[in-house]
Amino acid sequence: MASRYFVEEAVLEHCRDEIKALWRTGLRGFSGATAADTKIELGYRANPAGRGVILLLRVWDEKRIVGVQGVYPRTMHLGPTLIRGANLADFAVAPEHRTLGPALMLMKRAITQTAAPIDLLYGMPNAKSAAVCTRAGLKRVGSIQRHAKPLRSRKLLARHMPAAIAGVLAPWANIALRLMNAWRRLQDGHRLVCRVASFDDPALDAIWAQRSSDLLLSERSAAMLRWRYAATGRDAWQVSIASTGVGAPVGYVVWRVEGVVISVGDFFCIEPRAQTAALLLAFSAQACAQGAEVVSLCYFGVAEVSIGLHRAGFAVRGEDALLFVGHATPVMATVDLATRWYITAFDNDAD
Repeated sequence: MASRYFVEEAVLEHCRDEIKALWRTGLRGFSGATAADTKIELGYRANPAGRGVILLLRVWDEKRIVGVQGVYPRTMHLGPTLIRGANLADFAVAPEHRTLGPALMLMKRAITQTAAPIDLLYGMPNAKSAAVCTRAGLKRVGSIQRHAKPLRSRKLLARHMPAAIAGVLAPWANIALRLMNAWRRLQDGHRLVCRVASFDDPALDAIWAQRSSDLLLSERSAAMLRWRYAATGRDAWQVSIASTGVGAPVGYVVWRVEGVVISVGDFFCIEPRAQTAALLLAFSAQACAQGAEVVSLCYFGVAEVSIGLHRAGFAVRGEDALLFVGHATPVMATVDLATRWYITAFDNDAD
């Protein structure tokens, strides 16, 4: 029996309103009035890594859109080798069509359509889409973990005791947290200082130019950071640059304030294996001085960075997304992604 469904590539000028409606009902982060328009313009039409593609799932007898799958180009690097990457993103299917068959048809088309020009295809779905990814032929590599570090204690204490008692104990616990951060900085031995900067700061390109040569990572030039975080329509992201005592830039943290939480969009340093703890200890001191109660970030990749996060006082607080890979050219097929990849929220194009 022939399928009721078919897949075609979107002509954005003709169907953007339908795409936006599916995103708003099926994906997080699209409740704002301009979020979907920003995603289409910056992510698909003005992506510096190349124009993105949106595939549409339609019903033959209705010709309406019942599902969408985006493919985001990504410029990546493996040492001196330029890698053409693509991220499967913005996958949404109307509730009445969320059976395995239609969703699988849509994802398989995205995989086959992008295979030829792409060196590495990856996706970061939530747990609900894991079965579709597996059936479509994608291979799970791991999980992107959310890490958090408390900077103030009152709300945390209030979860386990009466609010009045938490209020009495919190000032003492806050002192303990600050002393612990200072002790960790002393133990680490790499004393860095963070300053709030702009996305035009030349230090960003200086950090990128000196990056470690053995990591697989998305391009993090200043131009890419501006596109990802500072373009018109993006949320109010800020960047802090960490430097040594003599002013040499070592790394940066991209962040924004979400209530009492500082959410980190990206963190990177010249030698992530050795400098991650120092970078985030310095940033934690800055975040605490600004009144934040928690710093939150996402990461997957080389184990030494995870160890650095632990040394900086961060603990795993859950799974943010799964990580799947698909097509890989010979240059990528022999790479152990779990020990070479460096992934933060920067690489997840769901926002």
